[in-house]
Amino acid sequence: EAPAPATEPASLAEVSSRVSMADSTGASDVSASSAVTAPPFNKQRFQEMLKLFRQTRALPCGAVLSRKVTINMKEVTHLLRSERWHAAADESGHVMVRTVSSMLERQKEVPLGLKLLRIGIRTAFSSVEEVLKTLRFTARWARFVKGQQASVPLEFELGLDLRSCWGNLEDLEGHPVCGE
Repeated sequence: EAPAPATEPASLAEVSSRVSMADSTGASDVSASSAVTAPPFNKQRFQEMLKLFRQTRALPCGAVLSRKVTINMKEVTHLLRSERWHAAADESGHVMVRTVSSMLERQKEVPLGLKLLRIGIRTAFSSVEEVLKTLRFTARWARFVKGQQASVPLEFELGLDLRSCWGNLEDLEGHPVCGE
């Protein structure tokens, strides 16, 4: 019997779901051809991410750029019940938790796949379960302190700021390269 043709994933969430299944079961439903094929370049998503970079002031060379958002209690409930998170270890064994939240992407301009840095004052998460537990605790504490107007701050890593690394380097036509 001939294998079914590989199809491209519809979204990053689908890719993450397949990767999560592969990580947890040791087997994967992703064929070799679709695992190697990257999703098509999405110019609009790239421009939206660049907009976030442009909205921040230049930081020292190599500093972490982050996206800080505040979510209300309804959004916290949605994240706890309906949204997906993905945890994976890097080469050094450090676990990174990333969001695949369409709600955060739509309502808070948090691109899919960003690394979670902070919930409230808590940092360094070792699992998705720890993220959900911290989100629940922080939301309960915020509601206790502030009542119905409570909110929870989240921070995500956008990348490294290299704008200050190159000084006033210009290309041959006089345009700034990697600078302001």
